[in-house]
Amino acid sequence: MLAGTAIEKLCEAALEDSLTDRGAVVRAARCLLASVTRVLLLADVVVVKQLLLAKDKVRTGLCQLGKLLLKTLCVSLPENPTRMKRVSYSMF
Repeated sequence: MLAGTAIEKLCEAALEDSLTDRGAVVRAARCLLASVTRVLLLADVVVVKQLLLAKDKVRTGLCQLGKLLLKTLCVSLPENPTRMKRVSYSMF
């Protein structure tokens, strides 16, 4: 019997007469809690998988961007590296 159905039947019985079997309510509540916990864990697994897929997509995109940047730098380098303009980084 599903936990939600068990609690529903117990609540209907409680409306009809006084509920004397508290053990049944406790068992039904525990069953419901276990079911909700399983659903939440499953949802967490799904979210983690989505995050891992997104991370992989970002990594792939950054690798492709890095390769493109490297190609661009290689194309823009002068043929004779000795003719490159020297840059001074002195503080004075």
